[in-house]
Amino acid sequence: MFYTMLVKSYVHPFILYVLFGTLAGYLAVLLLLRLPLFKDTRSRAVLFGIPLVVPVAAYVFRGPLRLDRCAVYGHSIGQIDSWLCFAGNILAVILTPLFFASVIFAAARIILSIYASRSYVKKYGYASDADRPQLFAALKILCLKAEMKVPRVIVTRDIFARAFTMGFRSPVLVLSEGLLSGLDEDELETVMAHELGHIVRGDSLLNRILLFLKDIMFFVPLANMVFRNYSAEKEKASDDFAVRLTGKPMAFAQALIKVWKMSRHSIVDELLPYPSLAGNGGVLEKRVERLLEGEHKIIGSIWFTAAAAMVITGLSVFVLQWVC
Repeated sequence: MFYTMLVKSYVHPFILYVLFGTLAGYLAVLLLLRLPLFKDTRSRAVLFGIPLVVPVAAYVFRGPLRLDRCAVYGHSIGQIDSWLCFAGNILAVILTPLFFASVIFAAARIILSIYASRSYVKKYGYASDADRPQLFAALKILCLKAEMKVPRVIVTRDIFARAFTMGFRSPVLVLSEGLLSGLDEDELETVMAHELGHIVRGDSLLNRILLFLKDIMFFVPLANMVFRNYSAEKEKASDDFAVRLTGKPMAFAQALIKVWKMSRHSIVDELLPYPSLAGNGGVLEKRVERLLEGEHKIIGSIWFTAAAAMVITGLSVFVLQWVC
């Protein structure tokens, strides 16, 4: 009895919200991105995150529906209504155990990332200006240009190349010995500028939230595609930030290639919400190409982005109200 109530009152509505909301939002994003107003990567990253957030937010804030019957929000559409009801109930019954398993997995991934962050601090401690004067001198200049506070730095003893940021209230820049020894001064400067770009936009927190949402939407293949698009645009946005801050696109392109060659890829690394600086080979090639072609110079309007976000959100909510 409890299981039946759980399926009909909570899981069934969640499945409908996510399926229809993600699809509506993603289609709206694709249509808007065809306009020349949204060629900059910062705007594209923001817009690609919306299809993951809006369906879940609408479900949470509107309250789970108690479905005594399947209806398209009071609008009768005949036989299609019955098909939606039947399909939704079947999916809900099958997916309920898997849904709870996915929530546990997503929560475990967050806990693992928090543990990993603390283990880095405990194992390596924070680097100091006295220990690495050249590193901090370059970092302070970059932060002065970006008008931001200098983050704390951890240098790991890894021989492979690694660079990422963690934390959102007190951001930490993590660099490996392999990275520091494998890059020249200009290349290292651009890599640090790239990571500062993530800090400026709060990518650490946003990435963790969207990763959690993607994990609990495991039954929606489109959610993985949306998250990949968001991640790709987010990295490109930090690329653009780095090049605009340093004025060294060639050095950064060389740094990306070197980091990719020196990187380590393991299952544990994939579980953590700290993406590899260089990513995979196919994405890396596109990132290097756009840097050399000067696409980093494109700067969008925050007002156009806000307007587009409102349109996507409004369309998604309209579709959800009609269908759910």
